[in-house]
Amino acid sequence: MRGDINLLKNELSQRAPLGFSGPKSLLPLYLVIGLLVVEGLAFGTLLYYKKSIDRLVNAAELESSQLDLQMRQTETQLKDAISYQGRLNNFKNLLNSHIFWSPLFKELGDFTYKPVSFDTFQADIQKNRIVVTGSAPTYRDIAKVILGLKKSEKFTDIIFQSGGVSKGEETGFGFSLDIGFDPKLLRK
Repeated sequence: MRGDINLLKNELSQRAPLGFSGPKSLLPLYLVIGLLVVEGLAFGTLLYYKKSIDRLVNAAELESSQLDLQMRQTETQLKDAISYQGRLNNFKNLLNSHIFWSPLFKELGDFTYKPVSFDTFQADIQKNRIVVTGSAPTYRDIAKVILGLKKSEKFTDIIFQSGGVSKGEETGFGFSLDIGFDPKLLRK
């Protein structure tokens, strides 16, 4: 039996360590090397893919920041435009609601008998009426004022409210007239 044991020892001694013998014995080594190569390729591919994704992310972030900057500039311009438009609308509203007295005074002056002077002027814009008081040398001059104002197309419904002798140093007669007017006189 000892011989048998020696034979086994000789057989074992002829074999390569760890039981690798011949081309079949290199198969696990090739598998390990193949797995390492596949892992290396997978790692390289993933690394390239990550860098590619990083470049795309950086480009997207740059584009996003440029869009943010452009939006802020546009937003500032938009705010300025809205503010300017608001001021224009306020100005239009002011002009639309503004009362231009000059045309009314011009019309009153054009159709007034010259020796007569007006002392006070009151206006009711809602009723389109004015009340003027003044003085004239005679009653005839007061009548000429009323007649002259009736010739104007812009004055309507002229009412003689009161009249009498002037009080004070001046001689003549005081009067008060209630005059309707065309509201277009107050608009430009």
